[in-house]
Amino acid sequence: ESVMFIIMYCYKNLIRPLTSLHTALSVIDFSKDVIDFSKVDTLEKTGFPEMQEIIDKFKYLLGIITERINRVNDARYQSEHDELSGCYNRMHLERVKTQYETEESFAIIFIDVNNLKRMNDVFGHDAGDALIKAAARKLQFWNTYGDVYRMGGDEFMIVVCNVSQQTLKEYIDNWYPTVGVLNRDGDGFKCVLSYGVSYAKKGKDFDTQQKLADDRMYDMKVAIKKKFGE
Repeated sequence: ESVMFIIMYCYKNLIRPLTSLHTALSVIDFSKDVIDFSKVDTLEKTGFPEMQEIIDKFKYLLGIITERINRVNDARYQSEHDELSGCYNRMHLERVKTQYETEESFAIIFIDVNNLKRMNDVFGHDAGDALIKAAARKLQFWNTYGDVYRMGGDEFMIVVCNVSQQTLKEYIDNWYPTVGVLNRDGDGFKCVLSYGVSYAKKGKDFDTQQKLADDRMYDMKVAIKKKFGE
């Protein structure tokens, strides 16, 4: 009985707390942007005093790690996103565009907000900022399928990887008719989105494809301005 008591005592005060700590640590995935330490947070202080101290120190250490990771992630988010629209910016693009070239296929949709400059000139930069935000909301459709960038000024870009040209066309056909005019009827001019598309297989140069999509966007922009008599 005394041997069994010793075994149970050691199990309760040493082995079980160590097993719980090991389990809590083993499920942490440090590859994720948001790291879940909740299993460690819920550990009870049980076992020998030394075990309780170890658990306390692990919780303290992970608290410091969490704070620093959050600080780094926040700084990285701000450095790679456009503050006004919430979209990715050029810095993020420079970091990942070579990865796009290694995908089986990548498509670029280059987008222009027609008459943004006119909106700024006539109604002020607050109205222009509101127009950019309105355009960004219309582009949220693409967050499900790819990455959305604000390239600066009135230009946006979407990158979609590993879809067929037919599927991409279906996405565009479902999206573009819902965009409409982004500004007020009484402004005296229409702010709409022009776009151009390029589609490439693995290994193609990203910058070349971006230029092609930009050129095609410009053709649509000119056609829309002619349509509205501008």
